[in-house]
Amino acid sequence: MKKEKKIFVDKKYTLEKIFGEIKETNADRIILNISKGSVAEGGIEIFQDIQKLGREEKKEIIIESIDDHILEIASLAKLKAINPVFRISERAVSDILPGLKKSIQFPKIEATIIDETLIPKEREESMPKRGRKKKIEEKVSIETTTGEREEEQIQKEVREKREEIKEKTEAFVFASPKKKKRTLVKNKYLFVWGSIAILCIIGLWLVIFELPSAHINLLLKKIPINFSETIEITTEATRYSIENQGKIILPGELLQATQNIQMTFKANGKEEVKEKARGTLTVHNSFSSVPQILITKTRFESPNGKIFRTEKQITIPGSRVQNGKIIPSSIDIEIVADEAGQEYNIPPSSGWKIPGLKGTPKYNGFYGENTKSISGGTIGEHLSATDEDKKNAETAVTTALKNSLQAQMVVLLGEKFKTPEEGMLFQITKKEFQYPENDPENFVLYEEGEMKQFAFDETTLKEAIIEKNKKTISGDIPMKAENFVISYTLLQPAFNDEKLTVSASGNTTFIPDINIDQLKRELSGKTRSEMQQIIYSIPGLENAQTSLEPKWAFWLGSVPKKESKIFITTE
Repeated sequence: MKKEKKIFVDKKYTLEKIFGEIKETNADRIILNISKGSVAEGGIEIFQDIQKLGREEKKEIIIESIDDHILEIASLAKLKAINPVFRISERAVSDILPGLKKSIQFPKIEATIIDETLIPKEREESMPKRGRKKKIEEKVSIETTTGEREEEQIQKEVREKREEIKEKTEAFVFASPKKKKRTLVKNKYLFVWGSIAILCIIGLWLVIFELPSAHINLLLKKIPINFSETIEITTEATRYSIENQGKIILPGELLQATQNIQMTFKANGKEEVKEKARGTLTVHNSFSSVPQILITKTRFESPNGKIFRTEKQITIPGSRVQNGKIIPSSIDIEIVADEAGQEYNIPPSSGWKIPGLKGTPKYNGFYGENTKSISGGTIGEHLSATDEDKKNAETAVTTALKNSLQAQMVVLLGEKFKTPEEGMLFQITKKEFQYPENDPENFVLYEEGEMKQFAFDETTLKEAIIEKNKKTISGDIPMKAENFVISYTLLQPAFNDEKLTVSASGNTTFIPDINIDQLKRELSGKTRSEMQQIIYSIPGLENAQTSLEPKWAFWLGSVPKKESKIFITTE
């Protein structure tokens, strides 16, 4: 039996690749399926080379294609050519073929392929256009030629071939549409019943696993209490404690903030002003290496003959001797004019002397200079702040300072701490009125302030009150408190000792502390009777209501295993 191999030649194939595969295969019969547009679609020379290679390799080569042109050229090159759709030879008649004496062409059979179904031309027009996805028109014609054989024998063969094609075509055409229709109806019913089955499975899963739930409402015993406690808040404590006398020691913080504010106000009064000029004088000692003491009120004379005095005793350091030369020492001192008046305002100058040393060697050894102007000396009427001006200024500056410090406290406190109003201390640490020389119509009030505030965590205080009272009302039953109402009264602040004593009074309600998550774990998967037994063993329980939902699900006899399906409420 001959071995057969089919090679599909598409647009990617080169002639070298086609020849190579023909040589390499060990099949006796090779079918080249040639697609339209491939390199093998070229002229007759290509097919002649393929036919020659087949003879050399002693292999039968058959050309297969749905393209009439390819089949015609292959036939002219003496290669067997067939159409894979109809499995018939597609060789056309050519007037230039040698040895042809007569040509007989029998009637053509025209058909259309729709959705891979072959439809005769006469039935195509009656078919509905809806549902046509793909249409490929193929014209089937069968031609043959006569050579040396008798015409009668040829006609007989033609008739046989024609009947064979007709039978294949009709069987393919008339059987396919009915089969396709039956397949569509069958698929439709399969889809409907399949969908119903899936919905039933989903519904059953929901009823069994998702819908069932347990609902439990616990009515707990409530114990209201009133309390009045003495609380000592101290920065030394790290946790709360309860003394034998019942006083609660609570850890706290003493927050501190400082701020200064300066504001300008309009001066509405007038007054006679006599001001003495003031300034800084640099005094040099080039006389001796021995320090020189100048007593309070020592006079200094300016270059223009004005007398100034020192306000305190000073010591001028001694000079230094280096390489036989005296290097003068110096010191800056504050001086004030002997009298008021603008004439004592001295610009930067040198040549200041000490009149008390006149007539002695020291007179020229001690001298001074002012590198900055000495100013402030004046006599006359000036605008000044009245008592009312000063009072209003103090109110405005103090209020602004306090508000600024309180804003700082809010930042320091956050939301965690409680601050009794009585536990705050605000005080002014410095106050100074200033009169700018360049703005005689206004005055300035400068203030420095300090704020101290005791703060504590009220949650910690509640924990201490619960611990102190729960043993007397509940024994060993875990309890928690709710609805706390607390008010504070200041008893004794001690800011220096960083302690604050307050009285805390109010009321709360004690209820059993139930661990809901743990209770859900205990109830998971339990039967109705086991659920009732666990619930009614809860300490401090007065009553309970339980139900398994949905109520119409008569088969439910236990609590769901999923904890998310167990709903517990307390009241």
